[in-house]
Amino acid sequence: MRHSDSASGSTKSTGTRIGYTRVSTVAQTLDQQNEALGAAGVTKVFSDVMSGARDDRPGLAALMEY
Repeated sequence: MRHSDSASGSTKSTGTRIGYTRVSTVAQTLDQQNEALGAAGVTKVFSDVMSGARDDRPGLAALMEY
């Protein structure tokens, strides 16, 4: 959630920004996704290296629990 202060033109961030990254194979990397999330102000990231078709993704389960 973002709140913009129109008087000063600054933007204040509230709360924790969380993200989820996933790649399908170990040959792929999460680097580009992690960089994009970092640029967006995400401070907590959950990740999986497995097919998105699987139901048992531990990173996604941890995100939902969080």
